[in-house]
Amino acid sequence: MLTILGLSREAHRRVDERSAVQRLRADLVSVQSVGWHGLAEGASDFTISSEAKTLDARIRREAQALPDPPGGKAEGERTVRLIDELLRGVRAEMADLGKTGRTAKARQDLTTTLLGSSDLLAAALDTAEHHASAQASSANTRLLRGSLAAIGIAAGMLGLLVIVAVRVRRRTEERFRALVEQSSEILLVLDADCRVTDVTEAAVRRTLGWDPAALRGRAVDELLEEDDRARTRAALQRLRQDAGPRPAFEIAVRHADGGLVHLEAIGNNLLDTPTVGGLVLTLRDVTERRVVEDELRHQAFHDALTGLPNRALFDDRLTQALRRTHRGETQVAVVLVDLDDFKAVNDSLGHAAGDALLVECARRFAAIVRGVDTAARLGGDEFAVLLEAEDADAAAADVADRLREALSEPVVLEGRSLHIEASIGVARARPGLSPLDVVRNADIAMYAAKGLGGDDLVVFRPEMLNAARERLDLREGLRHALERGELEVHYQPVVRLEDRAVFGVEALLRWNHPIHGSIAPARFIPVAEESGLIVSIGAWVVDRACRDLAALDRITPGVRVGVNISAVQLRDPGFVASVRDTLAATGVPAGRLVAELTESVFADDGEVGEALADLRALGVALSVDDFGTGYSSLDYLRRLDVDSVKIDRSFVAGIGEEPRDAALVRSIIQLGHALGLTMVAEGVEDVGQEHFLRDAGCELAQGWLFGRPAPLLPEPAPEPAAVA
Repeated sequence: MLTILGLSREAHRRVDERSAVQRLRADLVSVQSVGWHGLAEGASDFTISSEAKTLDARIRREAQALPDPPGGKAEGERTVRLIDELLRGVRAEMADLGKTGRTAKARQDLTTTLLGSSDLLAAALDTAEHHASAQASSANTRLLRGSLAAIGIAAGMLGLLVIVAVRVRRRTEERFRALVEQSSEILLVLDADCRVTDVTEAAVRRTLGWDPAALRGRAVDELLEEDDRARTRAALQRLRQDAGPRPAFEIAVRHADGGLVHLEAIGNNLLDTPTVGGLVLTLRDVTERRVVEDELRHQAFHDALTGLPNRALFDDRLTQALRRTHRGETQVAVVLVDLDDFKAVNDSLGHAAGDALLVECARRFAAIVRGVDTAARLGGDEFAVLLEAEDADAAAADVADRLREALSEPVVLEGRSLHIEASIGVARARPGLSPLDVVRNADIAMYAAKGLGGDDLVVFRPEMLNAARERLDLREGLRHALERGELEVHYQPVVRLEDRAVFGVEALLRWNHPIHGSIAPARFIPVAEESGLIVSIGAWVVDRACRDLAALDRITPGVRVGVNISAVQLRDPGFVASVRDTLAATGVPAGRLVAELTESVFADDGEVGEALADLRALGVALSVDDFGTGYSSLDYLRRLDVDSVKIDRSFVAGIGEEPRDAALVRSIIQLGHALGLTMVAEGVEDVGQEHFLRDAGCELAQGWLFGRPAPLLPEPAPEPAAVA
């Protein structure tokens, strides 16, 4: 037996020698290929290539392992030196390829080396391989003769080994089957026609509650939900075409109890594997993961408070809808809804009540839209509805009417019944408009509805965009107007009607734009209020008016100055303190500053009401401006501690022409006197109006009859001193 083993080792060594020669031949061919590649590509350094380094080291080991040729050890060493010379030459010539000025010669040298070494190496390796083959054949012959004697003994042992091997294999298969059956994953084996041939029974029962026997022989797509069948057939078709595993995909299968189970499927093509001969699908239950993913996706695209789609989902659906309009399939419109005076709900009842109001509005909006439409909350108290219809204009008008009807029913919050009003803007999608353009147009229309007093509906028109851009330009220009010295204050006198003596002046803001010239206050004051710029501009006007009182005193001592104050200024937390500091810095008595406010300001009992009370506590006089054009509530005059009321110019203009206007003005004057208020008439332009107002008992008046608004005259320069 030991002899047999020795002969076997010798036979194996001779075979290894022959294999070494073959490996060396292949590696030298690779070296030459690298050289030719370097010649073609102009590579600069053979040694920097990781492939070349690996070949270099491996070839040296293989060359040392060459068998001694018939010519003896010296001939073998000659072959090794020849190989080493080839490697060194190729390295040197390839290094020369990258050197400037030697490229042509280096390419010629490398070509000569590669061509010249090929035949010589081939002959040396042929000799080595022939010798190794002869030695291996001789060793195998000796091994065969020595082994015949052991065949009888080996035959008996072989039978025993076969019995042991069968038992071991059976045990291994049983163990593997047990492990597979305990796995939570389902293994499904399909034939070439995608019919089930085998399945892990325990996993099917646990995961799907099915009888495994009912699966065998059925087409796999029959087991799936309708929506997944086409996609699964396509995935299996790709799996049949390519051997090996394929990317995972998801399928939905009904559980025996009717519930939906989501499975992740990984396919493996083992049709050419004899022990399997089929397509193997590994199915893993991912239902819980899918539920979590769906919840996260819902949170990402839905409003947390109302459950409606949020702006991200609304924008995505609008984008898809606009693509369909480009194909002429449908028309698209956006309806934008903004609740009026929502801030008053938050301020008076608290944010919890405000949230409850938003949830109720969302419920009503979702109830009236069609299933193909999208009702969304874009943020704050702003909602939107996306409509797709053959006639989008008609659909938008219908939805807008139903939205207003839905809001008409009062909402009960904390025991109070609140009537909800909203401003609605509608915009149709036009060719060439982006999703942002459509929403912007609806937003412009909605703000136009707010500008009409709210609780209104406006459909976008192209000219509105020009107006919006003009407002934007005004806002940006106004942002820098103060620092550039473009703003100035003009003053219009307020006279006593009994003697036309100047009682006071009204400070009126003017803007001299460097390009557009004089811009009317009616254009830029609303922009200043909307943008909040009125806070800083208004503070500057108050400061300027108080400082100008010194010059006014030199003209007419003891005059008062009236300054228009907006609700935006009164809501600013620092407004009253700013007025207090200005009065202290200028030394102006608080009673000589008159805060002129519109009627709508007095309707706010929150922050504005507190600011008015603080102004009154400072001693600042309060005047109701433009009386008769706002809320016109007599209760405000009764409750508020105001000093005077200014009758709006629209009523004064009708004196002498409209008997009803004259009667109304007379009644307002009498009412003011009954409440102990000083009455001021605005817009007096002719003597007839002056006489009527004086006869009706009106104390003060202002208008072009008495003087137009104008800047203060500059102080006269001092006269030069007389020369002695």
